[in-house]
Amino acid sequence: MNRVGKAYTRFSPHGVGQIQIELDGKLSVVDAVSRFPEEIKAFEQIRVVAVESNVIYIEKLLNS
Repeated sequence: MNRVGKAYTRFSPHGVGQIQIELDGKLSVVDAVSRFPEEIKAFEQIRVVAVESNVIYIEKLLNS
């Protein structure tokens, strides 16, 4: 998938939150699960690493 967006809320390590990402040409806020072993702060850049059973999994985009 490899789409890039921003964390909309804070994610604890491997936690649940919301991301802001472009879907179908519109900026959307959707639920996601972090696969990153550290906290992701709100508004840090993220990338989508997988979508499984309608669940979006993300990691922090390093060097952001």
